[in-house]
Amino acid sequence: MRTFHAGNRDALFMGLMALAMAVWGGSWVCAKALGNGIHYQKLAFVRFTLTVLFFVPPIIALRESLRIRPATAGLILLGSVLYTLYSQMFFLGLSLGTAGLGGVLVTSLVPIITYAGVSVLGRKKLRVIDAAGLAIGCAGALVILQIWRFSHEALLASGNLFFVIGAALWSGVTVNSQRTQSSVSIWVYSFYLNGFAALIRFLFVLPYGLDGLVSAEPSWWFSMTYLSLFSTVGATSLYFYAAKKIGSRRASAFTFMVPLTAVLLSWVVLGEVPAVSTIAGGLLSIGAVYLIQFGGAAETPGA
Repeated sequence: MRTFHAGNRDALFMGLMALAMAVWGGSWVCAKALGNGIHYQKLAFVRFTLTVLFFVPPIIALRESLRIRPATAGLILLGSVLYTLYSQMFFLGLSLGTAGLGGVLVTSLVPIITYAGVSVLGRKKLRVIDAAGLAIGCAGALVILQIWRFSHEALLASGNLFFVIGAALWSGVTVNSQRTQSSVSIWVYSFYLNGFAALIRFLFVLPYGLDGLVSAEPSWWFSMTYLSLFSTVGATSLYFYAAKKIGSRRASAFTFMVPLTAVLLSWVVLGEVPAVSTIAGGLLSIGAVYLIQFGGAAETPGA
């Protein structure tokens, strides 16, 4: 009976994380809808600000205390800096590099960098099954991307370096969320993380002025609400919670699923029919996630 309940919990957790990755994939679709002339610095500031507001109701409902220790505040501030720099690198990469390549680069490099960083700093050995899962996940991402269609020049484009840096920064945010949640709840952590990030973003916005921060178009507000409420408050909070429960390394492996969900949602919403190679790569990515999550002994949350 205990095995049955454990299996149910594992299945529920996998289902929730798959849903979270699908929501992240949908954020790519919404991001396209926001390209209406508003500068990305302003878009990021509005998104972080709305996210903070969306966190208020659950904090009130759960009666969470916003009082935190100075040491905890310092850790969250560090996470906010990494969080803000990540979005900055991503937008810079989009402006200079290859957009499709960049999206897959970030989501496939995050687990590798997280595993490498935690293994080195925590002196944890990389299990053979985890290494196999990471390799399969990368292979799946490259197949989804159809890497053979990119020229050598495109792969080495200077803008793609920003995606690599962005992946490293997101790995830092993942580890930061795991460490900080030992003293605060996911709700309080995420509230302050986005609050500090909004204040930092405000400094980035000032040179461009505070006019024209939002659009009157309903579709614009739908996309911004999706990014703030569903993608950040919902999916990102669940991702951070997973980092606490199963460890930052195993949690980061779920990002292998994002490219597939983005492609499938683009098919449903935008009518962009995926290639057979995309489906094949997606199956490899799902297999990689399953292998890392359930292959052999599970990683302890502290790892």
